[in-house]
Amino acid sequence: MLLSPMSPMMTAIALASINLATYCLYWLDKRAAQRNAWRASERMLLTFAVAGG
Repeated sequence: MLLSPMSPMMTAIALASINLATYCLYWLDKRAAQRNAWRASERMLLTFAVAGG
């Protein structure tokens, strides 16, 4: 079988990873805002949030 369903553990790891990535992205964006530096686009932030963050 080519496609097998993900195990519950792999699903949890995938969701935890995207959640951590989203948290880091928002943290970096907040830090950039405080320093008047380049910021992540709202589209990118919301895409990560919708993906599971």
